[in-house]
Amino acid sequence: MKKIFILLLLSTFAYSQNDTLYLLIDNPIFNKSEGEKISTGFAIVSKDSRFITDYYKFTILNFLGWDNKGDNIFIELKDLKKEINVDSVNFETILGFSKNKKYWEIHNELSLIKYIYIIEKVSNNSVSGGSFKYYVFPVIYEGTSKNVIPTDMSNDDKNKKR
Repeated sequence: MKKIFILLLLSTFAYSQNDTLYLLIDNPIFNKSEGEKISTGFAIVSKDSRFITDYYKFTILNFLGWDNKGDNIFIELKDLKKEINVDSVNFETILGFSKNKKYWEIHNELSLIKYIYIIEKVSNNSVSGGSFKYYVFPVIYEGTSKNVIPTDMSNDDKNKKR
């Protein structure tokens, strides 16, 4: 009976959610959709020859609540992200996190992680010598898509006129 209990306990730990992942993304692209919902993600070259990329999408947790009229209140990204000292956090890079894994293994692992934080690496132009600032914000993993190529259209003149 003791052996069965120990096996059950070990299998529970093996299949439970991982606790926390800090994932460093260089210059992530942010998209607003569905009202004020903000998303980001990363694409890697697909190891499946039928596809160009595997894209892993995250939604940024920026919903605050409702106002007196019942309208949704969202926090702007600039107010949500916090500057951090990257040396104080145990983080993964996209390359390190995805190394030697098939797309479904990456998907499954992201799905099991309880708390995911994206670390945004931003060039600090005010300081010479190529230094960077790092910001962290909470996200929820939304899933994987094929053949998505992220494009930052925020500087596109055509988009500004729309």
